[in-house]
Amino acid sequence: MEAQLISIILFVFGLHKEAVFTRARKRELVICRQTIHYFAIHKLKYSLSNSGAITRHTHCTAINSVNVINNIIETNYFPYAMYIKIIKKKIEYSYKDYLIDLNRQIEKVVPKIKIENYIFYDHSKL
Repeated sequence: MEAQLISIILFVFGLHKEAVFTRARKRELVICRQTIHYFAIHKLKYSLSNSGAITRHTHCTAINSVNVINNIIETNYFPYAMYIKIIKKKIEYSYKDYLIDLNRQIEKVVPKIKIENYIFYDHSKL
């Protein structure tokens, strides 16, 4: 489950695992790491030290990560709040929802053609 969570977060942020799991301090990388800590604690029920160990950081970093992500959600800080909402939807999308989507019939909308708008020629006499 941890690998799936990390892959979802990396996909939404559009980053590579090698870039995120370094000590780089670019904003996108830091917020992605903080998001991993946040969801590891809230969704996977990891302890602070275990969630910090995912990205090779301490439990203090995990505490700060949870506080930062909570502030992002509360202030609706664009675009990271939108990323977090998308991640929550992707995580909560269950296998049952997947089966329902597969069994749902595809509605084909075919536009109706008005015949009076077209001129039809009899090509047999040519």
